[in-house]
Amino acid sequence: MIQFLRKLLPTYVSPEVSSQGNLAVNRERILQAILISMLVVSIPLVIVAGRTEYLDGKWYFTLTYILFFLTLFLTTLSRKWPRVIRSGVIITIVYLLGFLQFFDSSLPGEFRFYITTASALTTLLLGFIPGLYTAGFGFLSIVVIHLLVTLNPKILPDYDLYLRSPHWANGLFLYTLFAGTLVYAIGTLINGLQEGLRENENLVTALEKQRGLLEETIQVRTLDIQRRLTQMRTAAEITRTISRLRDAHALLSQIVDLIRERFDFYYVGIFILDPSGRFAVLKAGTGEAGRIMLEQGHRLAVGGNSMIGWCIANRQPRIALDVGEEAVRFSNPYLPRTRSEVAIPILYHTEVLGAMTFQSVEPNAFDQDDILVLQGIADSLGVALENANLFTELNRNLEEINILNRNYVQKTWGQIYDSEKLAFEYQGPGGSANIGTGKTVKVPLLLRNQVIGEMVLEMEEEDLSPEDQTFLESVATQTAVALENARLVQESEWRVYQERKLNDMAAELYRSASLEGILKSAVQQLGSLPNVAEVSIQLLSPDELNEDAEFTGKEQAG
Repeated sequence: MIQFLRKLLPTYVSPEVSSQGNLAVNRERILQAILISMLVVSIPLVIVAGRTEYLDGKWYFTLTYILFFLTLFLTTLSRKWPRVIRSGVIITIVYLLGFLQFFDSSLPGEFRFYITTASALTTLLLGFIPGLYTAGFGFLSIVVIHLLVTLNPKILPDYDLYLRSPHWANGLFLYTLFAGTLVYAIGTLINGLQEGLRENENLVTALEKQRGLLEETIQVRTLDIQRRLTQMRTAAEITRTISRLRDAHALLSQIVDLIRERFDFYYVGIFILDPSGRFAVLKAGTGEAGRIMLEQGHRLAVGGNSMIGWCIANRQPRIALDVGEEAVRFSNPYLPRTRSEVAIPILYHTEVLGAMTFQSVEPNAFDQDDILVLQGIADSLGVALENANLFTELNRNLEEINILNRNYVQKTWGQIYDSEKLAFEYQGPGGSANIGTGKTVKVPLLLRNQVIGEMVLEMEEEDLSPEDQTFLESVATQTAVALENARLVQESEWRVYQERKLNDMAAELYRSASLEGILKSAVQQLGSLPNVAEVSIQLLSPDELNEDAEFTGKEQAG
């Protein structure tokens, strides 16, 4: 019930009327307001006027008033009726009331008031042209009524009163003046309102269009910002992945797959310059096409008819928004769906290491911002490749150092093994009774990852704890280090002894004044060296020297 009453209010407008524009909405609200006002005002008028007419014996007037009230009530409730019909009901009722009042009171002024009101309502509810027609119809109605009254005065209840009224021509003039003025004024007002509403609608439409364009622009920019953020996060993640890898082959394979997946590219490939610097060789590629080209050893000439070759030769990116229109490009039969491509050089400082290719199935898939992001990835890759090369070279150098250390340890301690047998054995109290009955534990003595000996321990049957194993390994390590330090000290002492002995020999030789004394001093000094059993020094003639040299040469040749 409440919902039904709300629909009767002038503020409610049906969707059908709303779709016709603001002027139709306003006229619908004015019409409903007039209907409700007339309905409310007519209730006491029908009661009073109907009762008066009925008491005067004019029951047909009372019936007419009741019929007008019911028609007005039904029209007010029936908001689904077309606005033209509902407006026509009001205008018709006003006209008929004018006729009834005229033939009841014989006063033409009241009739002119009613038809003037009808003309004004018509203009307000239906427009300027219908208002003119209504005013013209009222003009004809006045003329026709005057002719009828002139021909048959008895149709009026008081013809004398009609004659005492202002002349009908004056009344006609006044009606034309007032009706025409009202119709023109209301029509001008309605037309101005309509123009204003139309301009307002145009403005609203333009604003809605601008709003739509703005929302679309904001949406596009938001998506672009989100895309840039995704690219930056992906680039940061790729950079972190690059920095953690040390193997170049694994580095390139993982990077191309990661970039293709995160950036949703059609194909990603990495080319590295060969040692000659004339060709860029494919080292990693995504998908089946990449696998086939890697197996075939795919390569492109530097500076040749390809974007990779041009990119490396010029050390700057090259972009093809539509590969069909790109003059410098290698048409790869394994990548038929490529529509746009960008080639980015891989640089390390001023040195170019290779290039990366990024391909998409969409035209115009790349812009300058994409190039900046991809160039950052390529630069990180260049640093990672150089680090991987340095890491490989470092490992190779470390391996060479380990080999030298191993050879040095083996040589020096091998000489010690050849000269003497170093060993020490200790038995605790009651140890001899347990030999062979417990568990033998051997701990190697490691020096620079080389075994120079071992510790052998006879333990009880129970296993060693992890703490005991760690302790024994620490003891073995410290023992190996102490042995090496002792060897180095001994070797240093021997070198000091040799230096001192050499200095003594030189001093002794300088003190001898004759050849015999020099030779005698040299023999004595050399004979005093350890492990020297006999010393002999002999001077030879030039011929003997030549013969000895020839003999030595033949002996070496044989």
